Amino acid sequence: MQGTKLARLWKHVTKDGKAYLSGPMTKITRLVVVENTRKKDPKDPDFYAYVVPNRGPRALDDQGLSDSLDDTAFE
Repeated sequence: MQGTKLARLWKHVTKDGKAYLSGPMTKITRLVVVENTRKKDPKDPDFYAYVVPNRGPRALDDQGLSDSLDDTAFE
């Protein structure tokens, strides 16, 4: 496949049971992909991708960042 690899992604589950994908991009950033839980129209995106600071492999669960990674940032 042609293109540039941005990240390798692994499936994780938050404490409240929501699945997300996460993987390192650089030594200081990670790519996180979360489902659009507020999808109301078929034209709305299914997922959102975020570039976040790399704070370790369990950062989303341990530091509660999963609560801030929702689709409200795009409203």
